[in-house]
Amino acid sequence: MYNIKDIKTLIKQFTNLIVDLDGTLIGKDQKISPRVFDAINKLKNFIDINIASGRESTGVIKYARQLKINGPQISDNGAIIIDSLTKNNIWGNFISYDNSVGISKDIKKLDLPVLATHISGTMRHLDFVPKEGFNRISIMDLYIDQANNIIDLLKNKYDIEICKVYLPYNDRWAVDLTNKGINKGHAAFELSKILGIKLSNIIAVGDSYNDISVFKVSGMAIAMGDAPDELKKIADYIAPSVDFDGLAVAIDEFILPKLR
Repeated sequence: MYNIKDIKTLIKQFTNLIVDLDGTLIGKDQKISPRVFDAINKLKNFIDINIASGRESTGVIKYARQLKINGPQISDNGAIIIDSLTKNNIWGNFISYDNSVGISKDIKKLDLPVLATHISGTMRHLDFVPKEGFNRISIMDLYIDQANNIIDLLKNKYDIEICKVYLPYNDRWAVDLTNKGINKGHAAFELSKILGIKLSNIIAVGDSYNDISVFKVSGMAIAMGDAPDELKKIADYIAPSVDFDGLAVAIDEFILPKLR
């Protein structure tokens, strides 16, 4: 944790804000509130903004363009970095073909909603596995007990990254699967190489378990007020929840005063 004196010194080194989407940038209505929109626009005068989300690339690009944010954005829980202007993939990683096939067979037995991303787009079924494998597989719209049971089923069977993610738009959960070691934290590392910055130059903001990895590698971390305790414990600042424009509060009251 930083004290105020430390922050005044450190804030000068920050060049990028990596911000989560659902539950941080947008709420249950899936809209950017006017106050958050204004705060982001003010912050863009000082540092660059990069979205990092569990959503597929098209969803990330949609909000990046609303905010007129150009450049690399992180999607699929860190499995893809995409240019929001050109829509071209800058970097990506895949679950192996064999693991993708095995996971697909196991998930199909559960008869639950799924979403899988790959080099050519998004699938909402697992009847076909591309030769490269999937970037991300998500089992969607779960109750918390279902999510925990699926994690127990898969965690020791495949060499993959597994993360439980809250879905604020329907008050359910998803279980996201990516290749081993691929998460938002690793994507931040890849982003830092692309941009020629240090991980210590990054401020991360998020609200859920899939933000833990990027909090651990960033120079500063801001948790939303309704984030799990595991995230709050490693945060340098806790903002109000998205329902109370917590991202705008963090920018206006914590970040901007130290940048001006």
